[in-house]
Amino acid sequence: MCRRKMPRDILKLSGAFLLGFLTSYFMNYTVPCPGGGDLADLESKQEPEIKLCQNERNSVQLREAYKPSTLFDVIRYEYFTDRHIYGEFDSDPRIGFLGHHKGDLTHILEQLSSLYHGAKGYDWFLKKIIDGYRRFDPNRGEEYVLNVELRNTHDQSKKDVQRFEVVKPFSTAHLLNIKPYQSSETVHFILPISKVTNRLRTFLKSFEETFLKPKEEVHLLLVVMEFNFQAKEGDGVIVRNLVKDLRIRYPQHKVTMLQTKRPFSRALGIDLGTKQLPEEALMFFCDVDVTLKRDFLDRCRSTAVHGRQVYYPIVFSQYDPELAKGYSPVTKVKDLLDINKYTGHWITYGFGMVCLHQADYRRVGGFDLSITGWGGEDVDLYLKHVKSDLKVFRAMDPSLIHVYHSRSCDPNLTKEQLRMCIDSMAEGYGSKTQLAKMVLRNKMMPQNDE
Repeated sequence: MCRRKMPRDILKLSGAFLLGFLTSYFMNYTVPCPGGGDLADLESKQEPEIKLCQNERNSVQLREAYKPSTLFDVIRYEYFTDRHIYGEFDSDPRIGFLGHHKGDLTHILEQLSSLYHGAKGYDWFLKKIIDGYRRFDPNRGEEYVLNVELRNTHDQSKKDVQRFEVVKPFSTAHLLNIKPYQSSETVHFILPISKVTNRLRTFLKSFEETFLKPKEEVHLLLVVMEFNFQAKEGDGVIVRNLVKDLRIRYPQHKVTMLQTKRPFSRALGIDLGTKQLPEEALMFFCDVDVTLKRDFLDRCRSTAVHGRQVYYPIVFSQYDPELAKGYSPVTKVKDLLDINKYTGHWITYGFGMVCLHQADYRRVGGFDLSITGWGGEDVDLYLKHVKSDLKVFRAMDPSLIHVYHSRSCDPNLTKEQLRMCIDSMAEGYGSKTQLAKMVLRNKMMPQNDE
C-alpha cells in the first residue's frame, strides 16, 4: 500500500507550531516550591510576611539590591501618596500623581492583589494606598514600598494596614529595530524673521561655519515677514544681499528666501515655509537665537521617523552672562556655551523647536494660525502630536543652546500668554542661587548716606 507524502508546507507549519509551543513553555516554566504549590512558608510563625520561595526567586533572576560605595551613590526613594509625588521634578518639589506615574502604580497593585490572594486567600482585599516609596535600582528593576489598607471580605468594618515591599524585576531585552545612525538626508531649517539684527547675522555666521563650510546636507529657508522689498534700502535689501552672498560662496547648498508682507507670526512663517517642501522633506523649526552643533543633524535624522515618530528636543538656555559671571565660580563660567548649572538651564516647558517630516506636520493639522502673540502655538502643536498615533520622542539635546538676550512681554497679550512670557523671562534670567547672592550682596553692601 502506497503512503501519501505529507505536503511540505504542512510539515513546516507543524514544526514552527511545536517550536513556538516548546519555547513558550520553557520560558514561562518555574520550578515549584518544595512541599507543593508555587509559594511556601506563607505564614511562618517567626516571619509572618509573605515570601516567594527561593526557586521562584531564581526563576525570575531577582538580583540583590544595588550596594552604594559612596554617599553620592545612594539611590533615593520618591515618596508618594494617592494624590502627589514628592521628589525633584524640574525644580518642582511636588507634582500630581497622574499620567504614567498613576498607570504604573495601578499595574503594580493589580499584580500585588493577585499575589496576595494567591497567598492569603480571599478573606482580605486591598482597599487603598495610604502612601509609599519608589525608586529605580539599576541592578534589579523598579522597587516599591507600599503601605496598604486592607478590608475584610466578610466584614468590611474590619481593616488592617500592611507594608508590602515589591520589586518589578528586569526581563529579557527585546530588540525592536536596527537602522544606520548616520545618513545623508537633507535637513531643511525653517527660520521666520521680522527684521535684520545682530542676532540674525550671528546665526547666519554660525550656520555657515557649522554646516555650509563642511558641506553638510542642509537647506536654509528664511521666511522674511513685514519687509518692504520695494525700498532701495532697508532690512529687505540687507536680507536679500545676505542670502545672495551665501548662494555665491556655497553654490552646492540651498539657501532660499520666502518673502511676505504679512504681519510677523512665527507659526504663520513656519507654516508658509512647510508649504514650499514635499511631504517626505525632513524639517527643523529653528530659532534665530539658537547655536547648533554638527551632531544635531545625526540626531534629527535618526530620531524623526517618517510616519512614525517626531523629535521634540529640549534646548539648553543660557542665563544672563553678566549675572552668571558675577555670582558663579570663575572656572565654571569661562565658556558660557558649556552646559552646567551655572551657565543655564534646560527649557523643559519649551516646544518651539521640533524635527519632523512635512507629512507628519500636516498629518495633525499643523499650527493653529488663529493663535497670535507670544507663545501658545507651539504647545498646541505638541499636544496634537501627543494625541496622534505618532510617537513623540522628547529628550535633552546638548547640541542646541539658546543664547541669552534681553526680552520684554507685550502687555496686550492674553492673560495666559503674558503669564507664560513673564515666567520664561524670570526662569531664564539666572539660577536661584545666583539671584539670591545678588539680593544678599545688595543688602549687605553699606548704603551711602546722602
